[in-house]
Amino acid sequence: SAHRLAALGRLEAEAKRQATIAEAKRQEELFKKYDSDDDGLLLEHDIILLCREEYDFELQPARLSAIKKSECYKHKDGVEYEKFAMLRKLIDIAKAEILARQRQEELAKRKKNAVAQMAVIDKNFKTASEFLPGIDGEVVKAERRSLPLNMVLTRKIFLANDVEAAISEVDTATEAARDFIAAVQEQMQNLGAVVAKKEPLEAEAQALIARHQKLVGFKLTAWHTRLAKAEGVSKALKGKIELQQRKEALMRQANAL
Repeated sequence: SAHRLAALGRLEAEAKRQATIAEAKRQEELFKKYDSDDDGLLLEHDIILLCREEYDFELQPARLSAIKKSECYKHKDGVEYEKFAMLRKLIDIAKAEILARQRQEELAKRKKNAVAQMAVIDKNFKTASEFLPGIDGEVVKAERRSLPLNMVLTRKIFLANDVEAAISEVDTATEAARDFIAAVQEQMQNLGAVVAKKEPLEAEAQALIARHQKLVGFKLTAWHTRLAKAEGVSKALKGKIELQQRKEALMRQANAL
């Protein structure tokens, strides 16, 4: 109802009034706390201490000089309570400047760190990439050796001695490729490990690692798929040889009876 809304409005207005009174009292007490000689003025050393204890920063000489030349200070060589609000605004500006400078310095430091970290990561990536041609060579070798074996699989009868050497070559090539792949995977996982032990990796460095890992990951996945096909031919042919050898053994046993 209208009466209820009016009552709520009065309560809200009273709450604001009380808050204003409380804040004014707090500011007055704060002023008195730093009025070191109780003369009704905040002097240079009072303002420095106020910044240090209440605002948590060291007031720089240049900014202190600007405050002393401001309207709130220069007329009485100190800040009276009536000009305390103006002083607080100047202090807020001084602290904001320091925080902005700190952010700029931190950003510059992070950029410098990122450049150094990325240089190490690129160097490690280059080392890991040296294995890639070896992997590709072994994969191609395994594929070439497995091609004739794939045709042997379609035969019902064949001599095991004719294919065992080729099977061994396929297995050797695939094992070598797997060893290379394992080495590369380990190096890719640790591209930034040495750096990370000293300091956190910057976002740019993390992004670079992700790009390198993604690029190599695609290649490794493709090589895994190709190796699996060559290994499948070798495994299938081994199984066929084993089955044929068991049949031959059974036939010899039967003929011996």
